[in-house]
Amino acid sequence: MKNGATAPHDNTASVEARDSMSSLRFTLYEIIGYMAPGVVGLAALSIVFWAAFLPQHAIEIANNSHTKEELALFLFAAYTIGHLVQGLCNYHPSPEKLAERRAKHAALISNARAGLSSRCSMNLDKYDLGQIVALAQTYLLHTGKTEDHEIFLYREGFYRGSSASYALLGVALLFRVFRGETRLVMSGATVDVSPHAIVFLSLISILISVVFYQRYIRFSNYRLQNLLNIACMPKADSTQSSDANKPKDESGG
Repeated sequence: MKNGATAPHDNTASVEARDSMSSLRFTLYEIIGYMAPGVVGLAALSIVFWAAFLPQHAIEIANNSHTKEELALFLFAAYTIGHLVQGLCNYHPSPEKLAERRAKHAALISNARAGLSSRCSMNLDKYDLGQIVALAQTYLLHTGKTEDHEIFLYREGFYRGSSASYALLGVALLFRVFRGETRLVMSGATVDVSPHAIVFLSLISILISVVFYQRYIRFSNYRLQNLLNIACMPKADSTQSSDANKPKDESGG
């Protein structure tokens, strides 16, 4: 085609590819951020229900004959619990508020405020850290270069929700210890689980919660610093950019 024009079907394929990637990222975030913590949270609530209302009932854990309806109900329940866990985590101070309270990244925040103020032609003196970070994220979304930011965001959400879910699981297992004997049915055989084994599993769960919480703090700081660094970058020179995109005069004049 003349003048380097792009065929219509090429544009359509490009749009479909972007939509497919956006859908994939959304699905990945739903699984990592909600479904994974939700499965652990659902297990914790099931143990609490078992210990509170059916303490003498043996639980069968080797039954693989689940229907599609049961699996769909399980996934829906886990997804719902995942949202509940993340909602409870919202009561924890955000990384932005913690950074302000501890006066962290003072020089970086000052430079980010100045950079965004110049880039957006706005007075940001009254903007707090949360508003500056939100503005930097909006700018980043408009550039389309969100790969690094999404990695930090996904991991931050996963570790935040998972740390809370494993803490709930640890408490639920301890609660089970004080509700009588624990019996499981595996492959038709009844197995008595000792209180020491349950306490051990509880301690492992709490340890995982502590480690995941530290990972949450780490990746939330990565996300925060990444956005502030982007805000500090100088504004692109639109004149130079437009000149660079102009076709060269092949006549040599």
